[in-house]
Amino acid sequence: MSSSADKDRSMCERPSRATLAWALPYPALSLALVIWLALGLVEGDTATVVGCSVAAAAVVGVCALVTLSRDRIRGSYLADAGLLVAASVAAAFALEVSWCRGNLAVEPKFLALEAGFALLALLALYLVFQRRGIGAGIGVGVFCAMGLAQYFVRVHKGTAILPSDVLGMATAMSVAGGYVYKVDGTVILGIAIAAVGWCLCSLMHGREAASEKGRAPRRCKGAASEKGRAPRRRKLAVAGNLGVAAACVGSFVAMVVFVDFGVALGVHVDGWDTARSYERYGAITSFVAAAQDLEIPRPAGYSSAQAVADEQELADDHAASVDPDTRAAAQAQFAETRPSIVCVMNESFSDMSLYDGLGVGYEGPAYFNSIDDALVRGQLTVSTYAGGTCNTEFEFLTGNTLGYLGKGAYPYTLYDLSTTDNLASQLSSLDYDTCAIHPNLGTNWNREGIYAGFGFDEFLTIDEFEDAPQFHSGVTDAATYEEVLERLHGSSKPQFIFDVTMQNHSSYDQGNIDPGLLRDYEPDYLNESQAAELNEYLACIDASDRDLEWFIGELRKLDRPVLLVFFGDHQASVSAAVNDAMFPDEADQTHGTRMYLTNYLVWANYDVAGAGSIRVEEASSSTLGALALDAVGAPLSGYQEAQLGARLLMPTISALSYTDVEDRHHATGGLKTLAGADPNGDPAARARDAYLKLARVQYHRFAEHVQ
Repeated sequence: MSSSADKDRSMCERPSRATLAWALPYPALSLALVIWLALGLVEGDTATVVGCSVAAAAVVGVCALVTLSRDRIRGSYLADAGLLVAASVAAAFALEVSWCRGNLAVEPKFLALEAGFALLALLALYLVFQRRGIGAGIGVGVFCAMGLAQYFVRVHKGTAILPSDVLGMATAMSVAGGYVYKVDGTVILGIAIAAVGWCLCSLMHGREAASEKGRAPRRCKGAASEKGRAPRRRKLAVAGNLGVAAACVGSFVAMVVFVDFGVALGVHVDGWDTARSYERYGAITSFVAAAQDLEIPRPAGYSSAQAVADEQELADDHAASVDPDTRAAAQAQFAETRPSIVCVMNESFSDMSLYDGLGVGYEGPAYFNSIDDALVRGQLTVSTYAGGTCNTEFEFLTGNTLGYLGKGAYPYTLYDLSTTDNLASQLSSLDYDTCAIHPNLGTNWNREGIYAGFGFDEFLTIDEFEDAPQFHSGVTDAATYEEVLERLHGSSKPQFIFDVTMQNHSSYDQGNIDPGLLRDYEPDYLNESQAAELNEYLACIDASDRDLEWFIGELRKLDRPVLLVFFGDHQASVSAAVNDAMFPDEADQTHGTRMYLTNYLVWANYDVAGAGSIRVEEASSSTLGALALDAVGAPLSGYQEAQLGARLLMPTISALSYTDVEDRHHATGGLKTLAGADPNGDPAARARDAYLKLARVQYHRFAEHVQ
């Protein structure tokens, strides 16, 4: 008898299969941490790394012991409710701690709101899984994964995740293999907090307690009738659970749709530093606020008639600003010669000497800066930083600025652009052959569909560069230039070629560049890994500079007229650390503006009629196309003439700001209520007037057709 009782007790104390399954993630997490440490992929000072690792190991160990004892706990729905609340708090902290890279800075009210969002999500999943903790546990894992994603985006791009990044997920995944995924102590702590949330979810088994599986069936009168009603009750319970889960999801959707987070909660995502905003308001709250800003705002005073009048007025301003004889000579020359037009958008190309020579006497790309026979050159204001190449591309090809589209918009993934005016269709109408080149996947940023809609005759992707030489992150610039030259040699027709290069793509901790090509700068304001990234990036710029020198040399030899437009799409992420160190305590706009500057030049291999000495001017990626065509007398659309007219009072514009003629920056936005623009006022008022007029023109030309 005693032996039988001991056997029964032993079986009761042995963990069930469900409990063993719940406990599996703990050794998996511990093993992952050991592997990460062994591979040297945990960064930070030794004391912090060791402290965080030991603390995480202790937490995971305790969680494992608690989970293994879950069979002794008699669950109830009331207990599950308390565990859900606690797990939601853990999920919110796991998300924020994982990526904050320092002290948790989310304001308490927003952290509480985020925990509320987590509660809705975990409750919905709990109910979808029919009141079992595994659904909530999956939710905790998702929140932790969101924190990890935020961490890696911040490390590699210096920004937070925006709604448009989700829309461009396929492109992000295609280049993700080029990054090194190092973590720090905050990530380890965030995962440990997620383990606590998982542990809490493992203790939820109100559904199991209610069903009392394994209990002997009742033997009584009416048992058969009861058995017949059981399936119906189960179906009703399933439907009820799913209905409440749908209500949870609906509550969140209703809040997102009907509550303006900017007005009601005071959440304003700072375009200059999205990560800082996310730190203050919380990742989910900030993400929703950014998503609510994606709608293209209808400018104040807009009507089609007013937009047409504004376009004509701005175009007249441009016409009045140029010498008519000079313009006529350039236009006559262009009509006769019809030069081929080659536009190179060079990946991550910029001159980092603008950061006070990096404090080490850096003078920038030597050849690029030595070119003294360009038509126009200068700094280029762009709307993206450390990524989002397609936005600079969109602005250049279409002439539309993200300054009127809302922060965080990626038009290539948001809109049908097949009816949008662009350089390819414009030059095709002049009987130019058109070709786009990008030595990577054609699906990146939906380029295959976009280019087809734009009217490009051909699109050359990585498939045409299978055996091409590689440097750093891909096919060399020179290999794409060889393809351009082959096309210029192979046809006498005028050509428009748009070349999006690849070799300088991030990340800059790949360690795959010949040490002899590195500059070996060791600025005292950067740590060892940041200095290594800086030197790797500068080696890429040097390589692009050498390839550009060779390319222009070959263009000089051509016995046919060619216009070259060369520009960088955005700066590299390493510039954020440099900017913070070299220019501390600046106002946000002044500080942030510097990171949204690249460089451009407009150069021709023939003498352009009416061209005098080189012009050095600031430009925007949205106005560069019009500026380049105007420099050689090409026919301009009314929209392009209006852009050039607006430049007289508003020299640059981007997603974040526009400038007046005194180089003062003014934040974009407020178009729905913007009023009081005075064309006869001070420079700021005149810039505001141009800003509003061009907004109405762009809304008429673009927004009316895509939304």
